[in-house]
Amino acid sequence: MNDHPDPTASSARPVRVQYPRWLWGVGALVAAVVAGAVAVLVVVGEGGSPSQAGGGVEALIPSDDSQIVQQATVGIDLAPGYQAELSVNGVPLPLDQVVVERGLNTVTFTPGPGRAYERWPAGETCLTAHLWPVENPTSVDVRTWCFTVV
Repeated sequence: MNDHPDPTASSARPVRVQYPRWLWGVGALVAAVVAGAVAVLVVVGEGGSPSQAGGGVEALIPSDDSQIVQQATVGIDLAPGYQAELSVNGVPLPLDQVVVERGLNTVTFTPGPGRAYERWPAGETCLTAHLWPVENPTSVDVRTWCFTVV
């Protein structure tokens, strides 16, 4: 009879580690922060480059590198307290042909008969917005983005 235990046999039970409750809370907080950061990166990625938003710009119409039809409306959605003027391929759009919606804070242009553009030319077109805060009209920011007319 052998009184020595078999070294190949395992009779040890797995050790269960008990973590304090506050550590679970910290882990959940870290996971929430990481998820929020990923969500921000996804939104920035879908909306285009970060330079499109901020500094008085809420959205570009259409977004950078998008495709539009020849009669599509283009423009910019501004943050409250901002104004803008638009140029197409470096040529300013006539102020009497641009629609400024004060309630929505948008500045848009739609091509049509008797307008600066009856339709957008096929291919790439670039829109530039000169925008400024109403309280400081000398602080002008310039945003340029391009789209393809199909």
